[in-house]
Amino acid sequence: MRKKVLGLACAMMMTAFLTACGISDITGKSSSSGNLSQKKLTNPTVSASVVHHPQGNPHKILIAYFTYPENTDAKAIHSDKYDVMSSASLKVKDGVAVGNNTVIADYIANQTGGDLFSILTENPYPTSYEETVDQGKAEIQNQELPALKSHVDDLSGYDTIILVYPNWWSTLPAPVQSFLKETDMSGKQVYAIVTSGGSGFSDTIQNIQQTEPGASVHEGFALHHKDMDKAEEMTQHWLNQMGFTQ
Repeated sequence: MRKKVLGLACAMMMTAFLTACGISDITGKSSSSGNLSQKKLTNPTVSASVVHHPQGNPHKILIAYFTYPENTDAKAIHSDKYDVMSSASLKVKDGVAVGNNTVIADYIANQTGGDLFSILTENPYPTSYEETVDQGKAEIQNQELPALKSHVDDLSGYDTIILVYPNWWSTLPAPVQSFLKETDMSGKQVYAIVTSGGSGFSDTIQNIQQTEPGASVHEGFALHHKDMDKAEEMTQHWLNQMGFTQ
């Protein structure tokens, strides 16, 4: 972290490949319940810290999430070329580009009163989707941990961490690994929510537990990209089961 589309046919083939690998962290659906963490198109990779819920945080929850659009130049990837490659899945609503994991994280925050934290890398990912796929794979294969520009300095006010992330190459994206390495979640209840093209959790739960041995790590739920139109319904069902709603 911290690589030309030959034609329409090649682009569509790449789309299918990306989805299968769990890299396509983009949705055309924006959250109808709020936009606490959505970033403006000009440059979403601004310095960020925890966004505290204005209504308070009765369950002492932090929702930490990683999403591709907030880690690249969202304005640059909003183009005809990108739309072809991603099956026109990147949409803009009210000047905002939204990723799958942002939709889920925002919804959880609005329903629970939890605080939000976006995992942001110091160096943005390429606006070329093919290059991002290559870079993400290289980071994982080479065990590279990209430097982050957003950090959580104090977890003392939280009992529960909800971690929302995409499945990249059947494991945790390297930036999520960086976040876990620098954040001590000992004594916390950690719930994992993953989006993917079909791989589900893979070995991500084990990876989180290995990196956070002092935390209690649990499966939340897995969401397939093709089911993003049901994201809020599925999220609400899980929140109700957990008793996390306000």
